[in-house]
Amino acid sequence: MKARVVTFNLAGMGKNWREKREALVLDGLARLKPDVVCFQEATVRYEPVLYDQAQAIGEAIGLPFTVFSPYGNVVETMSREQGGIAVIGRWPIRLARHRRLPPGHGANTDARVALLVSFQAPSGNFDVVTTHLSWRPEELEVRLVQMGLVAGEFSRADWDKAGARAVLVGDFNAIEKEPAILLLSDCLTDAFRAFSPNDPGYTWVPENPYAGEWPFPPRRLDYIFCSRGTQILAAEVVLQAPPVSDHFGLLAELEWADPRRA
Repeated sequence: MKARVVTFNLAGMGKNWREKREALVLDGLARLKPDVVCFQEATVRYEPVLYDQAQAIGEAIGLPFTVFSPYGNVVETMSREQGGIAVIGRWPIRLARHRRLPPGHGANTDARVALLVSFQAPSGNFDVVTTHLSWRPEELEVRLVQMGLVAGEFSRADWDKAGARAVLVGDFNAIEKEPAILLLSDCLTDAFRAFSPNDPGYTWVPENPYAGEWPFPPRRLDYIFCSRGTQILAAEVVLQAPPVSDHFGLLAELEWADPRRA
């Protein structure tokens, strides 16, 4: 089985989504021909009509199956818009659930969540976990706790076993040497780093016009982890020319042996 997986922070409906970014995102994703896309900062708007940003993208690029999980921000919950994470895919969804994570910087307005989705792919299940961890650079311990809970869910499902057709992806807001990333690296394979050991793989750069004026150096914040033994056919930073969000996207093309022929 092969799967092309993309993770991408959409930056919601902001930054002139309708006027400037939407068409570029649709064109860029369509060119990548993904089987599954995981979004962070996706939006569901309830007024004046229902608009599910991830679902609309999926329908436009031929990925008809969608799951959205709101962050649970206490302010957004009472508003006409909710931000969250979403997964769109080519195959029917067999099972989906979410897991609440501890909020960042001690504030419920920085609510976080993980989304676990099992697709019914042609040759069996394909399992995807995506999350979006707290963003402040100094919150290393918060991200470690959040990732520990996500990794625990991944492990309890046996998706960390060698050869498991599963990925753990997202905007982790953590550089490679952080404890949260080292935790995953102990049991899973960092697809981009395994494929490109010498490429910095930055997914956030200050030169990006959507990056704002944050005083940070270039950073790799977005990841695709897979089980040991997965064959990594390709892994690259995408959606960067032209930029369409404050983050670039990340693509990995992965292959697993058919268990029926093993």
